[in-house]
Amino acid sequence: MINRAKALNHIKSALVDSVGLREAENIGKYYVDSKVEWPIMEQQLLSDIEKMADGVPVQYITSNSFFYGKRFMVNEHVLIPRPETEELVHFIIQDYKSSAHPDLTILDIGVGSGCILLSVVSELGIKGIGIDVSPEALSVCQVNAHALECNVDLYCNNILVELPIKQPVDIIVSNPPYILKSEKQGRVQDSVDRYEPSIALYVENNDPLIFYKRIIELSEEMLVDGGHLYFETSDLFHDELRELVDSTEKEYEFKKDLQGNWRMLKIYY
Repeated sequence: MINRAKALNHIKSALVDSVGLREAENIGKYYVDSKVEWPIMEQQLLSDIEKMADGVPVQYITSNSFFYGKRFMVNEHVLIPRPETEELVHFIIQDYKSSAHPDLTILDIGVGSGCILLSVVSELGIKGIGIDVSPEALSVCQVNAHALECNVDLYCNNILVELPIKQPVDIIVSNPPYILKSEKQGRVQDSVDRYEPSIALYVENNDPLIFYKRIIELSEEMLVDGGHLYFETSDLFHDELRELVDSTEKEYEFKKDLQGNWRMLKIYY
């Protein structure tokens, strides 16, 4: 049996030549902190190290990712939550923390693991709805909703071909795909491209804003008067997205992340 300290040393020794000492330590620390059951069998550790050496994200190996102070189950059917997305969650919570009440409803389009939806619902005590085109992703979200004791409604839906829900909501949030498959080389890390779900990363045609356009269109029907639409955005398409939002003649606000990149958009309805 292997305890945490021995596991950390084994991981650092196995990975230091390929990724460097600092990254080997980071991977090892994440592994020992996020894995729930200790000690573990040596064979399991060796198998996990082999996956790490092949570039499998440690979050998938341990089935755990930490986000906004909470633990989320993740697997290959959902994106690994990013620190930048925590800033979007904080943006929403700060907007509503003084006025939130149980009757408010937030809809997350492309809910994935549920990290955005469940973090907001948990912090504000409001109702939540999540939709995703992937039934496997919805299964992951349901596991996380149960673990965090969040009562949310989940639906499998393709927003490009149908209206997701008919009931009005107060908040819509989305971190949609926007990377063109033709442009992934040089923009996407190899481990991300190999192991994270392509359906959540890439758009099929030559329009990186296709989901933004559709969600803005749908929000006209789904958001109540005075509601807000929040996006995570890419600074690579900031100017094009600003032109799109200008064409709606709605009030809006872009925000930069802590790295100084344009990362968030709020549209007022």
